[in-house]
Formats: sequence, structure tokens, C-alpha cells
Amino acid sequence: MAPKVVVKPKRAQPFYARHPWVFAGAIDRVEGEPADGAEVDLVSHADKFIARGLYNAKSKIQVRLYNWEPDAPLDRAFFHGRVERAVRLRHDVLKLSGPDAGYRVVFSESDFLTGMVVDKYADWLTVQFTALGLAQRREEIV
Repeated sequence: MAPKVVVKPKRAQPFYARHPWVFAGAIDRVEGEPADGAEVDLVSHADKFIARGLYNAKSKIQVRLYNWEPDAPLDRAFFHGRVERAVRLRHDVLKLSGPDAGYRVVFSESDFLTGMVVDKYADWLTVQFTALGLAQRREEIV
């Protein structure tokens, strides 16, 4: 069972609406002892599951949320699915492709991958991690 981050009373609404950042001021308490970068469950003051994210006590954004499904771990398959969805959007919907195409493949919060940006320049990809939890998982994500 993942450690829990409990939000203050009447502070949960933005997270039910899928806001991905939990600032320190919205947190009532942390149950368990999650390491920085660890997976945590965000719960309401009434102990109702809200979302799953990655914890960082040293950041002003103490939890970055990635999943609002209670039974889905933030594992390799999860991140693969998120990246694949972003790629399909750019190729199938936006029609961004071709040998010399340059575009943003993953756009952080817009693709529900807060703290990660991927850009494509012809045959090259660049990946930038701005969240500790994702940076710690860079091998499995890349």
C-alpha cells in the first residue's frame, strides 16, 4: 500500500478536476514515510482516494499527480501508455510527421506527464525532466 498524502479540508476540489500539482499549503499531513520520488496516494480529509502521484518533500509542488484510477500503479506500462497516447495525438490528429519534422512530442501537463517534455528534431529526441520522481524513473520512461 502506497503512503498517503492527505489534503486539508475543502482543498480537494482542484484535484478531482485533474489539476496535477499539489502544493505544500494544500497538504494536511503525510501518512507513512515516503522517500522523495516515491509513489503516493492523494486522499481527501475523509480518506477518499483522489489520485496517485509522485512525492517530493523538498519541492513547493510536493506531489505531482499522474493517475486518477485507484488500482493503476505508476509503472513502466503506465508511462509507456501515456507517451504512446501523446505520440498518437501528434501523428494521427495533428498530422505532425515526416523526416524533417520538429515538434513537441510530450508537453508536460498537457499530456498528463507533469515534469517531462520531449521534443523531436528530425531523427533526434530530447527529453527534459523537471520533476524528481520522473527523473528517477528516466531509464524505464526513455
